[in-house]
Amino acid sequence: EEDTSESDSNNITSRTCSFSTSLWDNNTSITFNKSYSDWKGIPSQVSQDEECGYVVSGTNSKKAWFAKIDKEGEPKGQETYEFEAPFGGPNAMIRTKDGGYLSIFSHGLIKVDKDLNFKWKNTKKLHGQIPPYYNDVIQSGNNYYAVTDWHGEKGPALVQINSQGKITKSSRYPESCKFNNLNSIIETDDGNFMMVGSVVHGNSGYACSFSWLTNKWIVKVNKNGKVLWQKSYGCIPKGKKCSHNWEEANDIISKVNYPSADNTAFDGFAVSSKETKNLKKNRPQKFKIIKTLAAGDNPNIKKIPK
Repeated sequence: EEDTSESDSNNITSRTCSFSTSLWDNNTSITFNKSYSDWKGIPSQVSQDEECGYVVSGTNSKKAWFAKIDKEGEPKGQETYEFEAPFGGPNAMIRTKDGGYLSIFSHGLIKVDKDLNFKWKNTKKLHGQIPPYYNDVIQSGNNYYAVTDWHGEKGPALVQINSQGKITKSSRYPESCKFNNLNSIIETDDGNFMMVGSVVHGNSGYACSFSWLTNKWIVKVNKNGKVLWQKSYGCIPKGKKCSHNWEEANDIISKVNYPSADNTAFDGFAVSSKETKNLKKNRPQKFKIIKTLAAGDNPNIKKIPK
C-alpha cells in the first residue's frame, strides 16, 4: 500500500532553505563558484539536502558516485560504488522521502541513504532486451516511477520500482512504434502522471519510420500505466516542409512541483522543447515553452531564442 502522508522531499527542502525554485525569479545571484579537483569523475546531477547543502551525483568509468557539499560550497566527502555505466550519466537524481537519494542512468538505478551509504541498485534489462536508458524518475507513495527512451525493438516505457529496488511493472507506449521517446515525468494534483517526449510522425506513408521525424508528445496516464489522454504537437507529414522536421519535448514542470508564490498565475504545465524546423547556421536555435491545460487543450507557445 502506498504511503501518501509525506510531502515530496524536494519541495520540503525548497520551502525550508533559501533556495528559489520560482519559474519567474529574476533576482538570482551567484552564491559561490568553486571547482573540486578531488572529485573522481564527471558530475551530472545535484539535489539539495536536509541541511541546505547539496548532494552531487556522477560517474567515473564503471562506477557511480555521490558527493556532499555544504551551503557554502565546501566539500563534505564522496562515496563511490561499482555500477557499470556504459553511456555515462546520471540522467536524473531525486531526494527520496526517507532522506536518501536516487540516481538513474541509461542502464539502471542506484539508491543511497542520507549519509550516501549504499542501499540498492537495479540494472535489470527490460523485456529481455538491452538496457532501458532511463531518462527521468519521480517518487509517489513508496514507489518510484521512471521513464525511458525506446530500447531495442520495444517502445519507451513507464517503469514502476518498489522501495527495495525491484521492478514491479513496466508499460510501453505504444507497442506499435519503437522509435518514440519519453524524457520527463511529473505527478499531477489528481494523483496521475504526465509524461513528455517525442512521437514519430514518419513521412511519405511510413507512419512509424525514420526515428528523427518526430513531434512533441504529451501523455497522461494513471498509476497503472493506462493512457488517459495523449496529444502531439508539431507538423503533419503532408509535404517537404515537414519531411525533415524534428521536434521533441524535453521536460515538464507544474505548480505542483514548484509551489512558489510567484507561480500562482501558472495554472497548467510548462513543457520545454526543441526543434530543427528552419534551423540554419546563421539562425539561432530556438526552444519552446508550452502552457497547456490538464485536459489536453491546444497550448499557448512562446518561442525563445537560445
